[in-house]
Amino acid sequence: MSQSSRLNNKLKQRDFKLNALLELTEAINANWSEEELLFQFQNIVDVHLGISKFALYVNRGAWECVLNYGEGNTAFEIPDREFFFENTGVSFSENSEYDVLIPVLHNNEPLALVLAGDQQESMGISPAVKHMHFIQTLTSVLAVALENKRLLVNFVQQERLKKELELAAEMQMMLLPSVFPNTPFWDVQGLYRAHQQVGGDYYDVFETQNGKWVFCIGDVSGKGMPAAFLMSNFQAYVRNAFEMEQVDFLKLAKKLNERVWNAAQGEKFITFFLAEFDPNLNAVRYINCGHNPILHRTQSGINELKATSIGLGMLDELPFVSVQEVRVSSGDCMLCYTDGLVEVEIEQDEDYGLERVKESMSKAKTSKDLVFDVEQAVHTARGENLFADDVAILGLNWK
Repeated sequence: MSQSSRLNNKLKQRDFKLNALLELTEAINANWSEEELLFQFQNIVDVHLGISKFALYVNRGAWECVLNYGEGNTAFEIPDREFFFENTGVSFSENSEYDVLIPVLHNNEPLALVLAGDQQESMGISPAVKHMHFIQTLTSVLAVALENKRLLVNFVQQERLKKELELAAEMQMMLLPSVFPNTPFWDVQGLYRAHQQVGGDYYDVFETQNGKWVFCIGDVSGKGMPAAFLMSNFQAYVRNAFEMEQVDFLKLAKKLNERVWNAAQGEKFITFFLAEFDPNLNAVRYINCGHNPILHRTQSGINELKATSIGLGMLDELPFVSVQEVRVSSGDCMLCYTDGLVEVEIEQDEDYGLERVKESMSKAKTSKDLVFDVEQAVHTARGENLFADDVAILGLNWK
């Protein structure tokens, strides 16, 4: 072949490579799918460059073979990380199946690895060797594009999840009381701090048709969306139950246990305190299903309204449950809370604990003061330590 012919072939080959890079870049900018980009890439490498055995691995946290043709080894063992930095150009393969290994780095991190060779022995220079630097450039463009597409998909998914969580959090806050009772005989205040965007704690207070008041607080085991959905359904059922004129607490507790068990099959449970206040009798009747002791401050001290049953949904049937009653007087207050309040760590291996909560509620004259004093005391004690769980507080004060 004459020198002019060789020069002409080189120019044609250079033009082809430039056009191939241009077409691949245009396809990337046009947002072609991964499958379409890989098809175009294979067409360039296989048909136009004549490389008959080829495999492309990309690093997606774990190495994945995204393209393989020519009966190569799909279970190739990726070299150690050091290989990519020791062979930043091209490495001739010791594997008899391939002629060259072409590492690709991006932002100084291993991103892709090309294995290229011939199906049969060639008398001349192997196309894989002849075009190895162009393959490296072409692969780098493709691999970066594929990684950007993957990151974009992850970003879109994360943004969608973020929006869904924000919506769920808004819906959850709508289920909590936004206006609290302030009547001639009592006042009520609540506070809720979710550990994540949504949580499984809740409280409620509402008046029934017969002039009584219901207040309750609950805590689903676990966190996040599953706990929030279970609790929202649970809350709706509790509200619906009190549309009746008279509610049998024992039957209601057993029905609530059945609903939680059917919904979660023992994988989650709910600790729940439920009370009904009768202003005419100044009496509070309640059940405590495995929940933290509710603190009742009177003139003579602080009493604990302890559990009268296990948590709802722990077993398919409640083995025991009892209804209790206490009298309330002017100046009394009650503090309902979830375990996130008492279990926050204040020192290494030491929780805030119930006794500190009792101390913090000793001076409050209103429900707002009660909730504020309790919250401020725990914030002061925990210092830089974070809450490890949701925190719900419901304060009640009898005038």
